[in-house]
Amino acid sequence: MPRSNVLPESSVHTRPRSVRRRVPVSAEWERLLACLEAGTILVTGGPGHSDLARYLLGQLDRTLSRVALVDATLGYPSVGVPGCLGLALTRPWRAPEALWFVGELDPRARPLPTVVGTSRLVERARRQGAQAVIVDGGALQPGPEGRELQRHLALAAGADQVVTVTHNGDHTAVLRALEAPDREVYRVGPPPGERNGDPAAYRRRRFAAHFHDARVKRFGLHRVMRRGSGSLAEELEPGRLLGLIREDGTCAALGTVDALSNDHLAVLTPCRRRSEIHHIEPGSVRLSPAEWPGSEEREAT
Repeated sequence: MPRSNVLPESSVHTRPRSVRRRVPVSAEWERLLACLEAGTILVTGGPGHSDLARYLLGQLDRTLSRVALVDATLGYPSVGVPGCLGLALTRPWRAPEALWFVGELDPRARPLPTVVGTSRLVERARRQGAQAVIVDGGALQPGPEGRELQRHLALAAGADQVVTVTHNGDHTAVLRALEAPDREVYRVGPPPGERNGDPAAYRRRRFAAHFHDARVKRFGLHRVMRRGSGSLAEELEPGRLLGLIREDGTCAALGTVDALSNDHLAVLTPCRRRSEIHHIEPGSVRLSPAEWPGSEEREAT
């Protein structure tokens, strides 16, 4: 059997004062908090994993000088914008200190950039003095691919503690995949009550906020880092999501393909400093420019 710590459930609920979006919290979560130490904590599992990550973040912030959140959820992030990993270092841990472009809404579609980006953002948080780094690893997807992704996220982040939010069912395979000799693995239940939302509507709002003052900028095609072996026109079709990448690998801003010519790519982006862009990475997500307010006022620069 996998070595894990199962905290008994309780019907006693409290409301943590440090969480901006208040979520009912079980006494089980409070007992979990007493077991955790400063370090790197990966939170994953079923619905409620992001609420738990933010609960732990707020509570640890009471006793530590700096805590950080690395958001690896991609499709439903609380830090940054969909399609990117995000690092937040300051309360309320929603404005990104750094972004890492993946270009997908499901991390299983591009596991390598997801794992590498998570590792780099955790390293950055530590360099900036974070005593505890909470990694929201996103929903644990069923099957071996989902387990393998979470296992490698834990390895890449250097997680010494892992918490899985589990619902009814046998999670033995999940817990075994996350085991390591120097790692504690905890299993807790979800928050009480159901939390319903519309992921598609949420993503539209986040993209619209990111692109609200976007303008068209032109880049030479030599800056585009190709992903596949298909034609350039297919890979850079209008509306394709792009990451505008700095030399250190972090994402300066997102963009979408506005137009493609023989020698340049016109990109709709909120990026203001074209000089800081080292290269451009296409994603697989395709967005409609009509979603961004003020689209009729764009000017090419």
